[in-house]
Amino acid sequence: MIRASDTDRSATVVPKRASRPRWLLGLRAVALVGSLLIGELLSATPALAQVGLGVEFSEWGFDDRAVPRKFNLLTFEIQNKTGKPFDGPIRLRRLFGTSPTGVELVQRIYLPPFQKRVVQFTPYVFDHSDEWELRWGDTLKDTYTVEMARLGIGSRVMLNDPLSTSGLASGLRGFREDRFPNSVIGTDTLLCAALDHTPRWEAARRSVFRDWLFRGGVLHVFHGNDGKFPKLPVDELNSAAQLTRLGSGRIYWHEMERAQLRDDRTYVYSKIYPTAPVVVPITDLQNISDTSTVDPTSREFTAQLSGNSFLGTYSEWDSDTLIPQSLRDFVQAQVQHNWPLIYLLAISYLLLIFPGGPWLAKRLDYRLNLLALVVLVGAWSWFYSAVGSRGYGERTSTQALAIAKPLPDGRWDVEQWSGVFVTDGDVYTVMHQGEVRNYSGLVKSGERVDGFVNNGRDGRFVVDIPPFTSRTIAHRAVVEMPGPQFKVLDAAWSNDGRFQRVTVQTEGEFPTKVHAAWLIAEGQICSIAPSQLRGKTELTMARPVTPSQFFDLQQHGSNHFRQEESAESFFQRQQPILIARDIGIRRFVDRDGFRLPRDVVRLCVYADLPDELACRNGKQPEETMGVQQGRVLYSFDLPVTPPAKTDKPNDPGLELNLGGE
Repeated sequence: MIRASDTDRSATVVPKRASRPRWLLGLRAVALVGSLLIGELLSATPALAQVGLGVEFSEWGFDDRAVPRKFNLLTFEIQNKTGKPFDGPIRLRRLFGTSPTGVELVQRIYLPPFQKRVVQFTPYVFDHSDEWELRWGDTLKDTYTVEMARLGIGSRVMLNDPLSTSGLASGLRGFREDRFPNSVIGTDTLLCAALDHTPRWEAARRSVFRDWLFRGGVLHVFHGNDGKFPKLPVDELNSAAQLTRLGSGRIYWHEMERAQLRDDRTYVYSKIYPTAPVVVPITDLQNISDTSTVDPTSREFTAQLSGNSFLGTYSEWDSDTLIPQSLRDFVQAQVQHNWPLIYLLAISYLLLIFPGGPWLAKRLDYRLNLLALVVLVGAWSWFYSAVGSRGYGERTSTQALAIAKPLPDGRWDVEQWSGVFVTDGDVYTVMHQGEVRNYSGLVKSGERVDGFVNNGRDGRFVVDIPPFTSRTIAHRAVVEMPGPQFKVLDAAWSNDGRFQRVTVQTEGEFPTKVHAAWLIAEGQICSIAPSQLRGKTELTMARPVTPSQFFDLQQHGSNHFRQEESAESFFQRQQPILIARDIGIRRFVDRDGFRLPRDVVRLCVYADLPDELACRNGKQPEETMGVQQGRVLYSFDLPVTPPAKTDKPNDPGLELNLGGE
């Protein structure tokens, strides 16, 4: 860009001519500057217009549906329609009506001229659907609005090679493998995947696929065009023995090709859909409690789940509200004010203004009277700032709650909520450890946050926090940290089919103090002693209770606990809230319908938050955001082999090796 100072210097070197007056030379200089500026503006206008982008398509998740209370994959295909490269940020934000709300998600991309590329975000979706806006400029032409997503329970898809295969005509929706997410957080809504070929993935996507399967994904493997099982992107599955379990994930082998499924819809519904059940039914539309047997490509499914409100009933156990609210209440309850002194200062101030002000006016010169008024106002402003606006002994601190699930190679999939309280107002860069980090600002509808989020490997939350206030945030991360592993040695059931005990070998130890532990099997919950979680041990379902007995919803919704309480008492009250989040309890009716698959026993361990999960200051990553307090719920899915049941032929815990029929 031509600066005015540059053009001024060019004007001063114009040689003087005696035959021309000075005013004419000045006029020529002004004309030269004006012509250069006008030319620059004219040349800049089309340049600005040429950096525009266009969105070819957008898609939620793996089947164009979003799942509430999860980080959802949102895929865009963006095209550069101009002859100049685009190198800059693109922003995604939630809309409340027509106004932006929450915090912006920001990515920086480079797009060559006339080229396309796939860009993926992972925004957090609450219990309702909203419109989202993608923006890459400052004008209305530089925006793209994503319509309200249809909400669902999760995706069951067939992975397709975009060069050679397409989706099935019915039964399973196809998903292009080149759009598979590059972080395990983006796979949260994928319940089940079918595969009949070797995906052309780089190492990063192969690792993500392995993490998804290990964490609890369900994989169905079919013969390829050569009549053989393909080489899979998970090395452990390419051995001669056809593994049926990998971590918490399940693998099913089908002696048939994908083409045979086109004419056998019954096989899809009986052998594939029930293998990826939803533990707690999460839709009550038209009195339907489970959509696992409904074809997602059919009109019937679209009619059932076409709305934007996921639940027709009130959610009494909504962890998206309870956890942030509990953290905020706990932080604010710790702020102590010296109310007697505040009241005394207020009364003194009023008395000094009246009748003190008129009394001084009669006895002092007006100039001294004005000076006294200024001193009075300034002094009491300082008093209120030092005494009334805050308590005593406060310091920057962070209270956190987290749920951690194991991944391969000593890594953990962590979901965490942090309440950050600061005494000095500033623009803070909030960060956590982890190879992948996704953040979400937990705000009320319509509230706009002064900040932005970068998600991914350099994930961070940049936000303005005023002094003596707090900001509650949620994030997901893949973190490498120490922790135990459990190997199942044996399991037993009673004659009537009820789970009784599991024998495990504990390898490693918990890095922090363990406060409580529970064993969850089918529809029962049992407390166990933390001291049992060492070496070879037998965990028994002694005196189990039902979820209805375990969860006391009325108590945790009481305003009584918004008063000051000890940290130990506060974190103890959060135990059932985190367990409810972990197993999917949201409503009263969920407690009665909850039931884990018979081939899984869940072990939940409640412990102090380790240093690896501390909230850190991004400007000085070696420093934490003040004093750290928190708890983490470790959640382990232990694979077991239950006795066969003849009355449930499609139970996912019974038949792990499915052949063609």
